[in-house]
Amino acid sequence: MVVPENILKKIMLVCAAFAGGFIIILVLALLTELSGIPLLMAPFGASCVLTCAVPESPFAHPKNIICGYTIAALIGFVLLRFVGSSPLSLALGVGFTIAVMMLSKTIHPPAGSLPIIIILGDFDEYFMLFPVFSGALILCMVSFLLNHGVFRRIRKAAASKTCKEDT
Repeated sequence: MVVPENILKKIMLVCAAFAGGFIIILVLALLTELSGIPLLMAPFGASCVLTCAVPESPFAHPKNIICGYTIAALIGFVLLRFVGSSPLSLALGVGFTIAVMMLSKTIHPPAGSLPIIIILGDFDEYFMLFPVFSGALILCMVSFLLNHGVFRRIRKAAASKTCKEDT
């Protein structure tokens, strides 16, 4: 049985995206386990979808990831400290996060959930450094190494005319 070339190329892209998400989360989880420092949070799974499945998207750029999470965390902390945990602070957190990311041209959709996490979890400012900033930085570094290493060759091979129509 012969598998059409465009199907093989699609399988290569899917396998590369799977491997990327797997490796990034594994690195973050292992570093968390070995160091005892929290470097992993749920929205990083959604960030992996962007960095591994659609790395060319502006939402997947390191600037958007790091700035998006930083903006969202700052907004979450400010609202938690000055408004407290309430439906109003949750709604304001998401709304302000969207607005500031749009104005700063650093939209990263997974970061939109961070004010909710911070407010409902009643996290302190330490959460800003671990896992938000340091985890996002590691996520970006691993993603960069993968996307500019072996995955670049896979995407280049799969980007020929026959596979373009169904990304």
